[in-house]
Formats: sequence, structure tokens, C-alpha cells
Amino acid sequence: MASKSKKNRAIPLTDSAIDVLQQLDTKGQFEHIFVNIKTGIPYVSIRKQWLRIQKLANLSKHMRIHDTRHTLAQLMCAAGQSLVSIQAVLGHRHYSTTSRYARLSMASIQAAVNVTSLKIGVTLPAVPLSIDEADVVHQETLEAANTTSVIIQGAGSKAA
Repeated sequence: MASKSKKNRAIPLTDSAIDVLQQLDTKGQFEHIFVNIKTGIPYVSIRKQWLRIQKLANLSKHMRIHDTRHTLAQLMCAAGQSLVSIQAVLGHRHYSTTSRYARLSMASIQAAVNVTSLKIGVTLPAVPLSIDEADVVHQETLEAANTTSVIIQGAGSKAA
């Protein structure tokens, strides 16, 4: 399939997408997958189908199909996928393009540091760490994520 940059690229499909494609009754009849069965001409737009899906799924009329790419990136990020993996799925050439799509939640950041901490703990003995009370500006409990975030004021900065 040609991308926005007019270059061919492979698009990964989920197992459920593959199942749907295997159930199409046009298998082996046409060169293309999505065709008008009456004319044999391939579809070049999915606008009508998108409008039908919007209505059936009770989606906003203002939602564009491109918005689903942003949603996919956010869901992959929340599921712990790396931005490099998300970049590959979305077909971005530049990492900076992908980083605009993915917004990390505090819960996913907390999970990442916990996983890293466990891996480090396996190889390193526990070392007591002291933080001067004056350096701790604010401690905030994130109830939704069930995590704690501590903001540490650096040397030379003023307390809030």
C-alpha cells in the first residue's frame, strides 16, 4: 500500500482483522480486497462506510478517521508499547512525529519506573538514599493511578 509519502509499506494487521478479511466472499475473485462486487471496481474511498460506522458507534460527527491513528498511538502507549514500536506501526519516518501522538499518563510512567526498579534491584543491592527534607517541595498522591509522585526542588531554585 502506498503511504502519504507515496512509498509502499507493509501495514501490520491484528488477528481479528485477518479473520474478517478471510471471511470476505470475494477471496480469489479480484485483484483488490475491497471491491464493488457488481462492477468489480476497487473502492477508492471509505467515506460512506466511515459515516455508517460513526452512526452505529455513536461517535461524534466531527471525528475523522485520522483521529483513530491518534487513539491507537495513545492506547499502545498506555499498554506499555515503546514509542519506537508505535512509530513503526504508524509508519512515521521521524521519532518526533510519533512523540506528538503519544502522551504518557502518570500511571504508565510510574509502571515504567517500577519495572526498571525491579530489574535494577535484581542486580544491585539496596542502597539507603537520603533526601534532605528541604529539597522535597511537594508530595502528591495520585489516587486514580494509586501512585505517589514527589517533586524535588533542585539546588538554587526557590520553593513554591
